[in-house]
Amino acid sequence: MPMMWTEPAVALEHNGVTVWHTYKNDCMLEYWYTVEESDDDSESDNGAQFDVRDLDIEGTTHEEIIRNAIDAGMLSNEEPYFNFEQS
Repeated sequence: MPMMWTEPAVALEHNGVTVWHTYKNDCMLEYWYTVEESDDDSESDNGAQFDVRDLDIEGTTHEEIIRNAIDAGMLSNEEPYFNFEQS
């Protein structure tokens, strides 16, 4: 039976930017997120996925770090998606 794509879970929405969870083998990844809804499969990164550990910004939770990165202009839903160096 063919698998159907389902929308990924929204991790957070902040200041007009939406961030979704990413998945591998249908399992949500702990540190990886995407700023493009259709780029949620870790096996086929289309350039919109990021590792929250690469965000050099203060915060104690993933949500706080991502919100602070959005406020600092480091993440966007439009290309270029990122304004930080990824490892």
